[in-house]
Amino acid sequence: MKRNNGNSEIGGRETRPKGARRSSVRCTGAAIPAFLGLLALATAAHSNPLGSNINNILINDCQNIDGLNVSLHVTQDMVETASQPGGGFAMQLNASPPAGNPVFWLQYGIIIQNDQARGFIQYWDNAGVNNNGEPVFLSLPSGTIAAGSVLKIALTNDSHGNVTGTTFSVTDNAGKTSTLQMPMPTYPNTTTPVLVPIEAFQVDIVGPINWENSTFSSGAGYLTYSIANGQLSVQGVSCTNADEAYWTGETSNSLYGGINPAAGSTVTQPVGTPLSGALTSLMDQSGRALQVYHLGRNSATGNLDLYQYAFHNGNWQVLDVTTAKGIPGAVLGSPVLSYENTIYNAPEAFYLAVNSAGSVQVEQLWGENWAPNSLTSLANAQPAALGSGLVGYIDSIAGTDNVFYQGTDRHVHLLTWSPGKPWKQDTTLVNTPAAAFASAMTGHMSAESEEVFYLGANQHVYELWRWSKKFDGWHSVDVTLANGSKPLAAIGSPLAGFYDAKAGTDAVFYVGTDQHVHELLFSDSDSRWEGIDATSRSEAPSVGTGSALAAHLNTTVASQEVFFVDANQNVQELWSWSTAAPEWHSSDVSMAAGDPTQATAGSPLTADINATVSPATDELYYVGVDGLVHEMWWNGSWHPGTP
Repeated sequence: MKRNNGNSEIGGRETRPKGARRSSVRCTGAAIPAFLGLLALATAAHSNPLGSNINNILINDCQNIDGLNVSLHVTQDMVETASQPGGGFAMQLNASPPAGNPVFWLQYGIIIQNDQARGFIQYWDNAGVNNNGEPVFLSLPSGTIAAGSVLKIALTNDSHGNVTGTTFSVTDNAGKTSTLQMPMPTYPNTTTPVLVPIEAFQVDIVGPINWENSTFSSGAGYLTYSIANGQLSVQGVSCTNADEAYWTGETSNSLYGGINPAAGSTVTQPVGTPLSGALTSLMDQSGRALQVYHLGRNSATGNLDLYQYAFHNGNWQVLDVTTAKGIPGAVLGSPVLSYENTIYNAPEAFYLAVNSAGSVQVEQLWGENWAPNSLTSLANAQPAALGSGLVGYIDSIAGTDNVFYQGTDRHVHLLTWSPGKPWKQDTTLVNTPAAAFASAMTGHMSAESEEVFYLGANQHVYELWRWSKKFDGWHSVDVTLANGSKPLAAIGSPLAGFYDAKAGTDAVFYVGTDQHVHELLFSDSDSRWEGIDATSRSEAPSVGTGSALAAHLNTTVASQEVFFVDANQNVQELWSWSTAAPEWHSSDVSMAAGDPTQATAGSPLTADINATVSPATDELYYVGVDGLVHEMWWNGSWHPGTP
């Protein structure tokens, strides 16, 4: 079966149809420094956003590429909506040999379809090489590729750079690996293998075969590319000796971020499917405005822009802050964080962007006019990891502004500011346990201490904390094991939490491997961590695949609240009165609000209190299947709204 059935035949083989040829400026042998944000065009080679069957083309200074390994690391369940018979998708490595070679295009791929994993190699020429079919090498329990899984394509080469071997593998989230070694294609009517080098390639997450399209309802992760010799970089203009004229005909709603670093023997690229962005909110007490920030795609540029929805004097106003202020867009997978800086009484927002060197930076917008700062640069701090979470808050006791992120060493790093002093990095946290790649993060102030939580590679929830007055250093706690073992977090689980001063409790929420919402509860009275299955206690539905969590205190009625999206894409609420021993109840917020627009499966969530109205209202925001930010608000009953 063919990767791409064209409309014309040459020698019995399908060829690229008209219009399937790259038509923009091609690559140089060196990377062009450029902004590498979400769908932002990382090089001059592309005039369209990166996604589907268009991704960056990578080269090794226009030399042969030896020992190429490509891996897709899944951090959020990849769920395809069965948009074609058998559902599924393919991870394609599409490559170009030197110009003038009879074989003019090379494809290697893993197909996930009909609850199976298959491998394929297809070499395109005008004579018709033998491509050895699509052998099955793994039976799957379903078509979902779970978070924690890895799909890998590994090539071997001879001394001339020719590809001589291909190994496909799928590692599940329990660490079990299934592999397939496929023989190389052969020339017609012979057993002689076709040996061809690679000089340029791209990887696409697309439909399985034959022009099929895959539509993902959930999915995120990152691609890693490594070679044995030299450095990979994004092409600028074409390598004169390589034929880079083709792309695949299969498509999807996948999106690709920038290459990080800009050049290296190993580089990384985030993948998202589909895009629902990130949400955060704050109540700007000084400006008397409720502010909701959304990282969403700018349809004109394809960039990930920061949009502000401000509720003031009874009306919503929306502004594309990125475009209005001319600030960097965000990287694919960036979180967004906001809170009021009570030291100088103005709002702040934070997100991740990429500088011209390809490093991921923590960007700050502060004040009513969103003055920009690149905090990691100002503090001469370690760059952030792709997929890093963000946590921040004001420590009113110490008088500091604190922002936490995951560095490229996978440890939590702290950037801190106080009046009259510049932003600086606290390096003492690097001695604490490492975080899982792209771990979620949450944190807050308790009565007298700073608290940060994240996930380890062992699926445990870890806490970092320190006293605000004593400053005796950071302490690390494996909360999953503290005071008795508790259920593991699901790989890629979100985290949310708060400190309830009335109840005297510290609460952190995560999604377990059973798709239940679990609470980790610390009481000031007995200084112990307790585990609570909030889903079981409330008889709530299970958490849907890829759902976020949002948690806050509803100060209008003194209750604790946690929100998530279920398998039916309805927003669900768990709530309890503010007591030291919470008694959890459940409510279908979407149904209670009159069944408004469904949430996307991987919708971000944020909750806040709108103090601009009297009496104040409880607010919940999500991204709907229409791609818009939606509001549901409560004043005794739930109501729908759209900012």
